Amino acid sequence: MSGQTENREGGEKGEPAAKPTVRERLRGAFGRVSGWVNGPYRAAAFAGLLALLVFFGRDILSTLRVGADIRRLRSQKRELMQSIAADSTLLRNLDDPEFLERYARERYLMRREGDEVYILKD
Repeated sequence: MSGQTENREGGEKGEPAAKPTVRERLRGAFGRVSGWVNGPYRAAAFAGLLALLVFFGRDILSTLRVGADIRRLRSQKRELMQSIAADSTLLRNLDDPEFLERYARERYLMRREGDEVYILKD
């Protein structure tokens, strides 16, 4: 032969062999494993998997719950840190008398002596 082989489909000589697909490679690997898991080994493997599920199933569920709690708490922490930053900025700005007066007028509807306040509602 000159280094060329028949392809999988039994094509003509001279064409390069087609590469096996992932599915075919997995089928071959599991075919070899399934030969080991016949008879009593199959029952033992099933019992082992069942024991793992019983012993570690609760731990897996607990781990998933804790992971969800961690994600929720991290999100809450991020929101609270943003709130703290906004409040810190407001606190620094309240030291300025002009800002304090404007803030009191806008937020608490306060007015100076002699001012007329018009409240417009949508």
